[in-house]
Amino acid sequence: MDDGIGVIRLFPGIRASWVNALLSDTGLKAAVLTTFGSGNGPTDKEFLEVLREARQRGIILVNVTQCVGGRVDQGRYETSRAFAEMGVVSGMDMTTEAAITKLMFLLGQKMGPEEVMRAMGKRYVAKLPFSKAWPCYIRGPHSRMRIIWRSGRVVLRRTPGKCVY
Repeated sequence: MDDGIGVIRLFPGIRASWVNALLSDTGLKAAVLTTFGSGNGPTDKEFLEVLREARQRGIILVNVTQCVGGRVDQGRYETSRAFAEMGVVSGMDMTTEAAITKLMFLLGQKMGPEEVMRAMGKRYVAKLPFSKAWPCYIRGPHSRMRIIWRSGRVVLRRTPGKCVY
């Protein structure tokens, strides 16, 4: 597992300089952007340039929605089209926690940024080895995946319909 991941919660009026400070951390490999509605964010040029520069440095950016329900439909509206054009990965219906966990696992497999970006779009339903027992249970309110840590193994399972905490 690799913990070089950050979360940036977007909001109207977020300053590009703040986002730049977060994305400039030397240990950062990936960042989850929590966006509005179906994956939208600010469109000011400075903000988008900061994201573009991070992508050019190899930082993986994943777009997940802040909404309790729904999914990211990146490129549907003009406000998310720039994300798609610069190579931000759509988190589809992943929760923030699921995106973080998946990034931690994939980066821990020593994959390169392009491999991780491709793998983020795949669904994994299997038992995966995990070196350390961490008894907890995480699931999102509308996720169709459950991520369970038990007895030193990560178990990803599909669940029908909505999940509850």
